[in-house]
Amino acid sequence: MSRSAPLLFVLSLLAVGGACFVAGRLTAPPEVARAVDTPPRSVHPAASEPSADLVEPRAQRAPETAVSDAELETLRAEVARLQRELRAARAADVASHAPEVPADLDALLRELADLSPNTRASIERRKARENALLRALLARYPDHEDAGRWLRDLAGNLVSTDPVRALAALDEFGARVELPPGELDSLRANALHFSGRDEESRALYAALAHDPSLPESVQCENAFWHAYALERAGRLAEARGAYEALLARVGDDVPPELRGTIAGARARLDELLD
Repeated sequence: MSRSAPLLFVLSLLAVGGACFVAGRLTAPPEVARAVDTPPRSVHPAASEPSADLVEPRAQRAPETAVSDAELETLRAEVARLQRELRAARAADVASHAPEVPADLDALLRELADLSPNTRASIERRKARENALLRALLARYPDHEDAGRWLRDLAGNLVSTDPVRALAALDEFGARVELPPGELDSLRANALHFSGRDEESRALYAALAHDPSLPESVQCENAFWHAYALERAGRLAEARGAYEALLARVGDDVPPELRGTIAGARARLDELLD
């Protein structure tokens, strides 16, 4: 068993237990919630007197304290933090047992191409190996014609499981790899969102949506993601306004490269207006 196995086990119990506690406090009937929050009464054989809970009139009992919305949000945030730590610990454990990556370009590319969903390995191990190969390729061959795709794939793999590492990879390789205009910042805005840094993410999307140095199509794509980020944050009136502004900006003559984006904006706006 690896040295990190006890840590993974404890984090798993904390993450799952925290999620179950939050869910239970939200959905359990009042009598069940009281039972969860009330310490057990003594069952010692020498206890001859009846418990005060059995004889005290209900009207004299102290009022029950409800869990506030702020406390629930704090619990949810703590559970999310534990789950992120668990995913990161699992990824680190998997990576620590991975073999060394090949030394030359052809061997790296060959192993990367051979990784597939049919590989006889868990998804976590396959993704960890893929990330190790991508990092090696980016570190050794940042000028390769496929380096932009490698960085895009690495950030995409990491963003939902370890967004902090995704941001670190973008910082480490972004300046050395050639990407289309605005794409590095778009990838960074996405990683910021998954890291829980929503204000920074929305601000970056908004800046990209009005950056005259970027092609109009890139600005419009980031305008869509800014509107969607507002929607995800529950700021629905602002999201509706952002979607409407994007549709007015593009007009009826939609360029081919924006048809998917505009179709998505119309669908989101229709749902918000229902």
